[in-house]
Amino acid sequence: GWLFRHPASVNDNGRVGIGFALFTISVAAICHVALDRPAPADGMPALSASGGLFGWMLGEPLALLITPIGAYAVLGIFVLLSLLIITKTPPNRIGRRLGDLYTWMFDDTPRSDDRADASADETATKVLEEKPARGRRGRRKKSDESELFDGADELPWWRRNASGREEDVDVVTDPEHLTDLLGKQTDRGYDNAVVEVDAPTNPTFAPSDEPAAAPADQVTEVLNSPALDRLRGSSGSEDTGFSLIGDGDDGSDGDFGGISGFGTDGPGARGPQPPEAPYVLPSPAALAAGPPAVVSSEANDRTVAQIEKVFEEFKVGARVTGFSRGPTVTQYEVELGPGVKVEKITQLSSNISYAVASNDVRILAPIPGKSAIGIEIPNADRETVALGDILRSPAAQRSTHPLTIAVGKDVSGGFVVANLAKMPHLLVAGSTGSGKSSFVNSMITSLLMRAKPSEVRMVLVDPKRVELTSYAGVPHLITPIITNPKKAAEALQWVVKEMDMRYDDLASFGFRHIDDFNKAVVAGEIQLPVGSERVLKPYPYLLVVVDELADLMMVAPRDVEDSIVRITQLAR
Repeated sequence: GWLFRHPASVNDNGRVGIGFALFTISVAAICHVALDRPAPADGMPALSASGGLFGWMLGEPLALLITPIGAYAVLGIFVLLSLLIITKTPPNRIGRRLGDLYTWMFDDTPRSDDRADASADETATKVLEEKPARGRRGRRKKSDESELFDGADELPWWRRNASGREEDVDVVTDPEHLTDLLGKQTDRGYDNAVVEVDAPTNPTFAPSDEPAAAPADQVTEVLNSPALDRLRGSSGSEDTGFSLIGDGDDGSDGDFGGISGFGTDGPGARGPQPPEAPYVLPSPAALAAGPPAVVSSEANDRTVAQIEKVFEEFKVGARVTGFSRGPTVTQYEVELGPGVKVEKITQLSSNISYAVASNDVRILAPIPGKSAIGIEIPNADRETVALGDILRSPAAQRSTHPLTIAVGKDVSGGFVVANLAKMPHLLVAGSTGSGKSSFVNSMITSLLMRAKPSEVRMVLVDPKRVELTSYAGVPHLITPIITNPKKAAEALQWVVKEMDMRYDDLASFGFRHIDDFNKAVVAGEIQLPVGSERVLKPYPYLLVVVDELADLMMVAPRDVEDSIVRITQLAR
């Protein structure tokens, strides 16, 4: 009966078969000893009238060696052992299982200590039943903390209905329980926020048609938490809406202070939202302006004179006709005289470096779109580029994509912005002090300034615990900033599962790009199957930022590598 009711539980079939076989043979042996103890010489009808052939094979030797009374005792132990094997009951939990059986049969209310013991028993049994996945070099353990990223069927922090998607839930019944599940704040706030779970638990949600009675302030507090914000928004990304960004050095270069002016809720949040607190994008004036751009300086004039002096010394017919000054590099334009080869200029790169006292001279022959040779030389007086100036520039205003980030200024002094959706996977590398952390902070700040939580959701991984703490509590976060490398690996595995679910949606509704799917959802062009309770809403972009990727690879290499390879191959 158990095999017919649970045909998919093939992992337990061997255990149940062994236990049932031992039980059957032991009972047959008891019947053989209790009846006339016939021998095979008496014929098969005589054997079948007692314990059968198997009963004779086990019961007769025991009765001859230790008398029938001893045989009864040994066979009784075998029967008890077979029952423990079938029910998967350790000997030290026999009393608890009998109490559970009594409670189930007579519908009795267990005592509080019995409930606690039963909960611990279920937790231990669940851990025993879960087999760890086999890696290439052995087995890896799965901790109880992995409940937050345990898959679509466990309802961790992304609520799903029978169709595999989210449930339409209005009110959380137990805010304190959810607060314990989502993480425990220290006295420093979210600086080192790590999601901690003492035992595998699942939040309980009230159905939307019968909201549970809960204080309004508690409900609002829980609904406004970053980890319970609505993961559906109003925009997609390249194909599935995923970006993966890693920072690969231990230098603490660049420091952005706390960001103010951000709302607490987005229009894509789940549940009833206070109408007086919609998410409002911060004003561009919230970021300070930088110093005015320098068009020319005395250092540029000296460099022009030094370059022309080199041309005169080597009798090369060329002259500097102008230059374009950038914040850190200036490009000098050189025009050649009649009959002068371009190779003569490129051969003088070492002499020019010596003349201007710089080892970073780069010769561009020719400048794209111009009949001139470019000589790029670092500025002796560098300028500071402000993030606010880039986000207020015409280039940033023309780009309406929510994943547009500020990059900086080019050699000509023009503002440069980039769309992460066009380069969905990015590795930021370099030596200490080269500006990696400054770039990552500029990227995240650009997204917070331009995108709503309904458009972009983020997962921030910060094993150093000091680099990304300024963004703790922003509504764009799916979960508090992850500082535990093991939990970061589980978060990446959850991202892979979400990516696969998005691909399932694209395949089901006949779309090849997430942007097209979102447009069709907004326009109401997608028809759900008859009887479906699912409510389609546009997918948000999902951006994963990993600081200290090398540290993450050292702690959990197999899990992290598999997830990152999977994301970079399919999330484009």
